[in-house]
Amino acid sequence: KMLSGSDGEYGFENIRDGAYRLFITHRLYLPSCRGPALVRAQCDVITVVTDQRVNDANVRLSPAAVIRGRVLDKDGGPMQGATIRAEFANPMQQSANSAMSGPDGRFEIIAVPPGSPLIRVDPAGGGLAWHRVMYYPGVHQRDAALPVAVDAGAQVEIEIRMREIPSATIRTSLSGPDGFRVEKMTLANPDSRLLRS
Repeated sequence: KMLSGSDGEYGFENIRDGAYRLFITHRLYLPSCRGPALVRAQCDVITVVTDQRVNDANVRLSPAAVIRGRVLDKDGGPMQGATIRAEFANPMQQSANSAMSGPDGRFEIIAVPPGSPLIRVDPAGGGLAWHRVMYYPGVHQRDAALPVAVDAGAQVEIEIRMREIPSATIRTSLSGPDGFRVEKMTLANPDSRLLRS
């Protein structure tokens, strides 16, 4: 791992012979590598041998956006420990970055591609809890979410006010012939397409 200087210069010294891939990340730019790929495993390979110097491993980064803001609970207090991510309709545009809200409810998602993502919030608590997922500006249904327009190089500030988390109970009775036994029952959520067995 290496940090570049203020002039963008970098160098890896005393590395062993072999094949390497160069992958670059920066909070204000899209992840990139030497070569046309955006995925680390598909970056061009740089092969070096003893005493060789590679002086042309240059990379041009594309500006990205930063989305920051606060997550508030239904009463307006800060919500800590929520996971926030930008979701794009185009899978090729997806950002691998997510953020977790701090004690003051603040978060920052870095290196977001330009576009109009939906902002998804998973409250703290873990476990399969699709009924607790919310979207900006504070709705439960993905279809009701408002996209956030982000341009390359922009720093966008938003506030997400969570709503009451709905809860409900489903009870059922199944019957069949003597010896009948249920092996599996699955509850499917149409919004998130997640299943709970």
